[in-house]
Amino acid sequence: ASILDILLKDLNLDLLDGETTCKASKSIAKDHENIYGNNIPLNRGFGRRIDLLLSTRNIELSTNEWKRKKVSQEQCLIQQAENIRMNKAILSKLLELPLSEDDSKNVYTLGMDWVGPRGYMFAVKKIDDIYIAKHINNLSVPEYLHQLPSFIATLKNLYTWKNHHSNLQNTILTGMTAKEDDEFFSSIVNGIDDASRASKELSPNVYLTPTKVKKTQLSLSK
Repeated sequence: ASILDILLKDLNLDLLDGETTCKASKSIAKDHENIYGNNIPLNRGFGRRIDLLLSTRNIELSTNEWKRKKVSQEQCLIQQAENIRMNKAILSKLLELPLSEDDSKNVYTLGMDWVGPRGYMFAVKKIDDIYIAKHINNLSVPEYLHQLPSFIATLKNLYTWKNHHSNLQNTILTGMTAKEDDEFFSSIVNGIDDASRASKELSPNVYLTPTKVKKTQLSLSK
């Protein structure tokens, strides 16, 4: 993460590392409990912890995950699935903002998934009513001197990641300002309160994996 600190130091972005809870996942977990009650145990709507979360003005922009070098393929695939779901959850929240049609087309999440010194970048984008996850490029941090020349490609890819978040930040802050304006004038001029505005049709949006402890309790209760 020290490389990313240097890379993003000129941007007004928050780098939240060290198992930060993703707010988008917490919101979805609460929706699940409202829909399904205790049938899908999700640690009381606590949400998912993320290794590295990028945000601006308390608005989440992407999640990024790390695993130690020697892990099984199964664990890598589990992390991959969870990371994609969290980025999809964040994207669904971003697209709730009042964005122009052109801006909405350019709003997508760009996350990273690392296992030891190797990783890859992926995007999650909404096309029509379908969320698509796509591999973008590979990443590798050198462990030996002879690997330094190949690190140039990774640095270029990381700058792509940086530039995307810089552009996304500008777009989202524009949408956030428009949302705050709408909420203010709706409450003052039209008399619409927060509760009425917050009411919506509940949808699972993203399915979260039940916690291990809860899984065990379910097995014992059968």
